[in-house]
Amino acid sequence: MTLYSSSEYRTRRRELSPKVQQVREEYAVLAQQAVFRAYPSMPNLGVEICILDAGDMLELFWRILDIGGEAPGGWHQVHDLTLQFERGSDSKKISVGLAGHVAGFYAWYRMRGGMVSILPNSHYFNLESGEWSIFLEGKLQDAKALCLFADAFGDLFHYSHILRHHSKVRSALMEEHLAAMEDPAPLQPFRLFAGTLKLQGDRTTPIRDRQANRLHQVSVHFSDVKNVPVPRVTPPAATPLDPVHFFRDRMYYLHHQSRDYQFCPYGTVNHWNHEPSFDQGHYYVNERTAYFHIEALTPLYRCTGDADVYRSARKWYEWIVRNIWPAPGGGVALACGDRTVYGSSLHNGGLSDAVCTFAEIDGEARWVEPLRQGLLQWPMHPVIPRPLMDQDAWGNEEMNTTGTYNMCTHFAVACWRAGEWLHDDALKAKAEKILFGYTFPGENNGVWPYRPGNYPAPHYDMYLKWQLARLLASRSPRWREDPSFVSLMKKAMDATLREYARERDGALFFLDWTHDKNVTHPGNSARQAAAQLEALACLTAYVDPGYCEPLEKTLRGLYGQLALPEVDRCWHGCWFHVHGNLLSLALHGLHVEGNSPSEMRIVRPGRIS
Repeated sequence: MTLYSSSEYRTRRRELSPKVQQVREEYAVLAQQAVFRAYPSMPNLGVEICILDAGDMLELFWRILDIGGEAPGGWHQVHDLTLQFERGSDSKKISVGLAGHVAGFYAWYRMRGGMVSILPNSHYFNLESGEWSIFLEGKLQDAKALCLFADAFGDLFHYSHILRHHSKVRSALMEEHLAAMEDPAPLQPFRLFAGTLKLQGDRTTPIRDRQANRLHQVSVHFSDVKNVPVPRVTPPAATPLDPVHFFRDRMYYLHHQSRDYQFCPYGTVNHWNHEPSFDQGHYYVNERTAYFHIEALTPLYRCTGDADVYRSARKWYEWIVRNIWPAPGGGVALACGDRTVYGSSLHNGGLSDAVCTFAEIDGEARWVEPLRQGLLQWPMHPVIPRPLMDQDAWGNEEMNTTGTYNMCTHFAVACWRAGEWLHDDALKAKAEKILFGYTFPGENNGVWPYRPGNYPAPHYDMYLKWQLARLLASRSPRWREDPSFVSLMKKAMDATLREYARERDGALFFLDWTHDKNVTHPGNSARQAAAQLEALACLTAYVDPGYCEPLEKTLRGLYGQLALPEVDRCWHGCWFHVHGNLLSLALHGLHVEGNSPSEMRIVRPGRIS
């Protein structure tokens, strides 16, 4: 049976916020200074190219005006969109890549990849003097047939996955003469002449520390916060084996990067094997870059009292509150048309949860206030007790996106924590509606699938349990004194220890997200273990001291993994959660004693608020 085959539920934008209109007007004024501007187009594709003289380099703005329908609609997608500069005097060619894969909003619900931005994208580039002919190149594809094919699977998405399945089915049918030879979604290469640019002098200064898509956000640097007052904290006493001492140098790698740079040098949070790159010409900031730093730096400040660490965290907090954009469907978003990897309700959940953690520094609710309306107004599903999962930070495609338990739960936890800080009963009620109506009923023998149905995903299951444990760690006794919730948490952790943990030499190791020993990396496994470490710490400190034994074994396994040479690069900029997970021990009143990791033991001299 084909599901959602009409355009009724396709992603669509109903209105734009005044902030978007304002920035568009600012761009219109900026574009009047262009040294080159063109609108190359063909049927089903229209693009604007605008080049500004930035003094010692050039700045390029570009945006898709049409892709198979009035922007941002359309069933088409464009691949490998590139500007080609060709100099007639010596036939020299320069390529400037714009985008690898951008889908129109009617197609995006299946194709994913990039999405049509609501504001022009921009970056800087170099070009020598001369007379340059400019061409726009790429491949256009009508993806409607692939979208309808994917609809038949119920929840098949991502262009590469759809194409693989479609090609396999089509080949089999062609062999039986049940399908025509014509490709229903062919790639159409194009090369459009955009015009000629006469550049009098070279613009070849090295590009360093330049924000891409600068219309989308206001930059915040460490210099902007280096003199802000620092609230005083009383760091908990620490033993030599406590993470704050044992991994202090490694934890400070991230602090120094966070202070000096505006990006994550990995460009992602999963590719542990990549060497860090600190010489990026352009940097990108999205919700992950901003709030992941806060998650790591806030506990580090509470455990050290280092004023510079606080200011590093404050820089990212300021980036968030200065760059909150109203979303047309309600709520807020940090991205402005950029696709968010995990979906915008998860990003709002994680971001808000991190800001609540930041508020714990001095116990002031005012830090959380900027998020109140966005969380309250974030739209709920009309029938199912979960938030809408638009996943693109601006559209309304939730009918085609199944609500993942992990995503919905983090949003609910954020609502509850924010409601607790702000004494907002409406936020708490919204959170509990999701938790009791959607998350908790999805549990089966202590395990949650990725989404409703038979979709096992151990790493998402473990993430969800870490999120629920944050309720145990909240200021209110609401969750610790709820027998049904405590029973559920114990059942869930017992399932984790049973299903995903493996004991070796008195230490516990956890399945990583690949679940394949041939392609796994110890950094992945350690990442999973760190999240469960914090969940076990919450259970040990607030529910049942009997979880202290698996907590010790988990920490022992972690100390072994985190000391491996191949894991060292993970500390240099991409390991955000792990810092907070490790430091949570002391913040929950748990300390590590012993003379070496092999003989460590967890002690609890007293809870530390």
